[in-house]
Amino acid sequence: MNEGSERAVRITKHLRPGRRGFLRKEDSRNLLRRTLEYYVRTMGLVVYAWSVTVDRFEIIVALPAPVPLGKTLAAFFHHFGRRHRMRYRNKRGPMFRNRYLTRVLESEEEIWEEVCRLHAEAASLEAAARPGSEPFSSSRAWLGVPDGVTQPRRPVRERAAA
Repeated sequence: MNEGSERAVRITKHLRPGRRGFLRKEDSRNLLRRTLEYYVRTMGLVVYAWSVTVDRFEIIVALPAPVPLGKTLAAFFHHFGRRHRMRYRNKRGPMFRNRYLTRVLESEEEIWEEVCRLHAEAASLEAAARPGSEPFSSSRAWLGVPDGVTQPRRPVRERAAA
């Protein structure tokens, strides 16, 4: 995917009410990020940003995706859920709600605004986390620390000035 693409999709996956808060655990966030890293590497997805909050996981993916996005996301959440249940044997049943919420982002400005909004939503959780812990969002990747998942992109106005 080239850097000139101007379309992306913001995908939100809510946790089931009885499962809220499990992504506060550093180990669970690490497992989620590593699973996402695997799918980025094997499926060729271009991820602009991701975020974890108490009750949901959100991701911004470039369009068009190299593989069918619905099947890829279903496989990703199934893979993560299976690995999480194997690690914590007392947790049974689905962790995420069945449906996704999506919003297509049609311009560079919309993508940039959504990335900023994603990082702002996770900022309060990041501020409370201890230093060096697993991140709640891809904000560190946007500051220059690679996370293996995110491909930060500058807004058009910054690329034109460079």
